[in-house]
Amino acid sequence: MYNRLLTTEDLVDFYQEVNEEDYRTKFPHRDLWYNHDDAILKWISILREFKSIGGENLKVVDLGAGPASLPHIISSLGHNVTAIDIADIDHLVQQSLVRMVLGDVLYELKEIPDESIDVFIDSCAVTHFAPSGNSGWKQVAEGVSRALKSGGSFILSSDVDLNATDGEFITPQRIIDIMKDSGLELTSPFVVTNNNLKTCPWPVVTLTFKK
Repeated sequence: MYNRLLTTEDLVDFYQEVNEEDYRTKFPHRDLWYNHDDAILKWISILREFKSIGGENLKVVDLGAGPASLPHIISSLGHNVTAIDIADIDHLVQQSLVRMVLGDVLYELKEIPDESIDVFIDSCAVTHFAPSGNSGWKQVAEGVSRALKSGGSFILSSDVDLNATDGEFITPQRIIDIMKDSGLELTSPFVVTNNNLKTCPWPVVTLTFKK
């Protein structure tokens, strides 16, 4: 489990996996596999957390996925994946079985039946949902908690601002507190590390919550 800020060592490790698994060829993207360290950090850390959960044919929802490669990788593992984005759901992954939904995440989340989803994932999309007053974070936390099955997981990786408790980018602890208020518990204590990642404009955190 990560539940910490990601580091340069993580980035080196993740790029090695990208190369070994040939993700760029199997799950192409317009540009994010190349020279976008933040995308690599988020996608691979979420993927590893997802794999650690185990289980077969899980119902998975990617919040604000856009044309990202991650939901298609997860789908290829035999899971039932829905990806939602308000602006861009066109992707380059041929023969993908992901159900792509063009719509507002906050609206679509309300339409998901109670206790029907095994895993929600988010790779830095929640930050852009109604950032003022943390309303987006709170609406997502409430919606995810309602729609998750008992024991279900919410895996997110996000840019964070280590000095802000309100707005688009906030501290990891503020994210944890918002999720806890909605009944989502961090799977292990948040670890404060000496984050030496200098290749991204913002620190990146990966967190996993359980209902």
